[in-house]
Amino acid sequence: MYYLCLFSGFSRLLYERNDTQLWHYPLMPNTNYFELIFPCPATIIKPSSETQKQKTKVKAKYKRQKRSQNQRIQEAQAAKERLKMFWSKKKEAPAEKKPLLYRENIKTGCTVSGKDEAIRMVGQMLVDSGYVDQPYVEAMLEREKTFPTYMGNGLALPHGVEAAKKEVKASGIAVITLKNPIDWEGNEAQVIIGIAGVGDEHLEILGIIADKMMDEAAAAQLATGDADTVYRLLQ
Repeated sequence: MYYLCLFSGFSRLLYERNDTQLWHYPLMPNTNYFELIFPCPATIIKPSSETQKQKTKVKAKYKRQKRSQNQRIQEAQAAKERLKMFWSKKKEAPAEKKPLLYRENIKTGCTVSGKDEAIRMVGQMLVDSGYVDQPYVEAMLEREKTFPTYMGNGLALPHGVEAAKKEVKASGIAVITLKNPIDWEGNEAQVIIGIAGVGDEHLEILGIIADKMMDEAAAAQLATGDADTVYRLLQ
């Protein structure tokens, strides 16, 4: 960049400034600005110490900001990669395989005060056996508010709402039979089978149990039989 300064008479000076120093050129009178004539070597005017210190501070500040910005970018990229790996592993993790029914998940001749207690009982059995997480029990009760799960022939098949699928760790069932039938939305229920299914497996389980219970004789055996009888009928 050039700076032209006029002084008294015909004396003129041309200054050229770069990043580190100021060049001083004396000009002849009537010099064409586009065809400069330099009758003597240029004189170097060094910047003051204060200017140099200020420039050093600015450079140091810029380097710190640049380093800090690069560090933040690297940390953000690393966090993004860790998150991607986490979700990738979670998606690839296969569902835990368990037997559909454990012998100890059958309780016969139970007494309950109503359907809510019956649902909580089979739900807790599913939790204790590792089929579902605890919130699934409340999801089973929520299902009953909108869509009662009484199936006929004294059978109820409570299961969680769609939003509770994330609480299911493995497909399985838990069974209680009651000493005395209880009211289930105007029907008498005596066999309560809690169901948990990974994905859409609960639909398959519902279909299998419903088919078995279409036979009234089998339904009566299920309601009055011991644990071994119930286990055999549901295999």
